[in-house]
Amino acid sequence: MLIDNFIYFPERDYMWRPDSFELDYEDVWITTDDDVRIHGWQFPAEPDTALVSSECRGIMLFFHGNAGNISHRLDNVKYLVRMGIPLLIIDYRGYGESEGQINEDGFYIDSLASFDYLAGRYPPERIIVFGRSLGGAAAVHVASERNFAGLILESTFTNAAAVFGAFAPPEAAALMQGILDSGSKISRAGMRKLFLHGDMDDIVPYELGVKLFENAPEPKEFVTMSETLYVSYGCGTSFSKHQGCRTQRYLFYGWGIVFQHDTQLYGCSRSIP
Repeated sequence: MLIDNFIYFPERDYMWRPDSFELDYEDVWITTDDDVRIHGWQFPAEPDTALVSSECRGIMLFFHGNAGNISHRLDNVKYLVRMGIPLLIIDYRGYGESEGQINEDGFYIDSLASFDYLAGRYPPERIIVFGRSLGGAAAVHVASERNFAGLILESTFTNAAAVFGAFAPPEAAALMQGILDSGSKISRAGMRKLFLHGDMDDIVPYELGVKLFENAPEPKEFVTMSETLYVSYGCGTSFSKHQGCRTQRYLFYGWGIVFQHDTQLYGCSRSIP
């Protein structure tokens, strides 16, 4: 479908591999309900440097944004596993080594298949689902269909039409109506929820993150990442012009919210809009 070309920007080639970051990992292959094999990397926590104790440890399912592939998120992965947070990060169909071609239906199928893979190996009450930007739509979809410990959403949106409406002509935004409709699905997410959004985000407007938060039921919390932009690669999505990469610190904080562990916020401001 032509409209998919304006939403998804997959890359097949890896920029790095986990070995480049001296990370232990396992290749994971998951066969979806429509018989597509998708690929991911699973990382154990590094106990020698872990800030999260083993009794508070679950596993994070990491859904990345619309461009690149899992290799472009390895800097985030390195930080998280060295804090003691094990995780699985997957590529949607058409990205990296995953088979197939991306579209909205397949995107949702892949997200549920990834969760079900983890839930077959870990108790759902020990799984946190994290979604960044487009990955937030995958995470919300899973949260609307499955139950688990907690949901963390960063720089995500209510629906595709709202994002396109922020910078495209109304005619173009109208073509996106009904696509990636997290705004309605979030009402079915009953687990603990943490919303993160930079107040200077120039790709996914801050107001869309606030609206998604408003649509969500309790329990929930919103954290404004002050003076924080949107950066698609490198440090991850959030980049503060004063403090550099900060997403990982917020994720560590979110892990603590869900598992009620005594983590530190590292000076990050908390605000409910």
